[in-house]
Amino acid sequence: LTALDNLKDIFGLNKSKAKRIMLEVFSIFYLRRLSKAFSQGELERATSKGIFLCSEQHFDPFPSSEDSS
Repeated sequence: LTALDNLKDIFGLNKSKAKRIMLEVFSIFYLRRLSKAFSQGELERATSKGIFLCSEQHFDPFPSSEDSS
């Protein structure tokens, strides 16, 4: 099972609620990593900041670029 499926099963969440929770957790994780990469100069040295962060967090860059409204 995926992490999202586990959330749905454990807490009895519907798909959209579980997805929102996962997005919130990933956002917090992403911001912490962004802050660390910036303060340690990793981000400045990266060829592409977007690719650095997406590959670092194992994010799929395509959903990241979609409008989530």
